[in-house]
Amino acid sequence: MIYFKKSDKKVKNDPSKTILEIAEESDVHIRNDCRKGLCGTCKSQKISGTVEMIRPFALYPEDKENGKILPCVAYCKEGDLIVDR
Repeated sequence: MIYFKKSDKKVKNDPSKTILEIAEESDVHIRNDCRKGLCGTCKSQKISGTVEMIRPFALYPEDKENGKILPCVAYCKEGDLIVDR
């Protein structure tokens, strides 16, 4: 399950889709531009849970330490996830 806190939407996770794809399918708006982990437009706060990110180039080390994720390249592979969007 993925819970988008500000949108107050709980949706079924699909580990084969990025968090951005799941958000879009669930009518949760997350600003985005590149979908390649390069621009950082979609940077979001992970409140709890675990994600796997492919090529999160737009995140600084302190972003990662503080729970920031890039939904365009992040996957929830197991368990529940809460995102601030």
